[in-house]
Amino acid sequence: MKSFMISLLIWGALFVLCWFGAHQLFYPPGDWIGSLIASLSVTLGIGGVRKARLERRDAALIAKPEGPPSDGERVAIAGTIEPLDAVLTAPLSGAECVIYDYEISHIPELPMILGKSKSDSRPSPVIDRSGMAMAPVVLRSGVREVRLLAFPGIERFGRSKLGEGTLERVRAYIAATKFEDQSILNLTGQMSKILDDRSGCLRVDWKSTSHDDLENSSFEERRVAPGAKACVIGLYSAKDNAIVPQANVGGTKLIKGTREEALSFMRDTRTGSIIAAVLFMTIPAPVTFGVLMIRERYNEEHHEPTVRSERLEAANSPPGGGGSMTLESAKHEAEVSASNDRDLALGLAPDPQTAIALLNAGARIDSRDRNGYTPLMKQASEGNAEVIRVLIEHHADVAVAEPTMQMTALDIAIANKHADVAKILREAGARPTR
Repeated sequence: MKSFMISLLIWGALFVLCWFGAHQLFYPPGDWIGSLIASLSVTLGIGGVRKARLERRDAALIAKPEGPPSDGERVAIAGTIEPLDAVLTAPLSGAECVIYDYEISHIPELPMILGKSKSDSRPSPVIDRSGMAMAPVVLRSGVREVRLLAFPGIERFGRSKLGEGTLERVRAYIAATKFEDQSILNLTGQMSKILDDRSGCLRVDWKSTSHDDLENSSFEERRVAPGAKACVIGLYSAKDNAIVPQANVGGTKLIKGTREEALSFMRDTRTGSIIAAVLFMTIPAPVTFGVLMIRERYNEEHHEPTVRSERLEAANSPPGGGGSMTLESAKHEAEVSASNDRDLALGLAPDPQTAIALLNAGARIDSRDRNGYTPLMKQASEGNAEVIRVLIEHHADVAVAEPTMQMTALDIAIANKHADVAKILREAGARPTR
């Protein structure tokens, strides 16, 4: 439960960070879609790294020479699983076992679309009923016997083959069993209860749906037979002489086979976790970024809203919705306003005379407005060639770019199809960045 909450917090923090960046590059809803995919994939990658670290630790425990287990420490003990009392009967196969889990599921039918046949795609199975159980057992290793009081994760125990009579056994089991309703809301609590159980003897049966068509259902079962060779990894308690529940550090594992087979399995699993982590952290985010960039360009070509079009519109809009300034009003502003007002007026100057007056009054040639645009960029967006010449003569920087899309004055002139302005800027040494 703690690990799950940590993962949610990491996902939330990464989503916020990704959104702040994506919001500057992609028009909604691309910004939050990209942030969602990128943050989720990185979170899964981080989870894979954490999982690989725990698997490396458990592999090291298995590789250590087996000795007396230390109280309060995580240990690996190999031996055979032996019942202390009566064995269990697996519900689907009817075979004797000491631990089992099972699932009953079905493939939902896809609806007809406009009278046509169903889609060729196969939907994922829906789990209708599931359950697990464990009888009191000991792990017998040479002269040592250790109780298993924590329900383990079963590893390398494959799905059992279910032969004739399975359907009848399933019907009889369902008829004789009281199932507990399972939903997303109570799933976490139910699993926590199982993982914290220290009785060494439990049984749970869950019902997730009302589907009862068993003839069109699938059945899966895993079971641990009495005397099966296995390696148990978990927290040892000297007081109980048992493996007891251990939260948030990988839990308790029951791996089929000898110590050597368990070690090989853990190493292979760790390699798989590392590969998955690398794939999650390196592929989805760049692919999503590329797709959203293509979407921005497509929308721009088809005159749909984009971040770039909004930035250009902001560059073309005077503050407060006012119109162009006259020479007299510009001179007045230059005399009575602060320097930032003169800088803003320079970007809106309607003619060379106004621009020169503002420059003489102290307007800064390469100042930026709140969107990061210089007067040269603003005039380039308007196509005001004569004012552009004045600004260049006063050494305006033709290479500087605005912060969001990294567009220079030349890029803005080209985007607005002002060929004469673009020619002047090129003659002044400007080069397009796109």
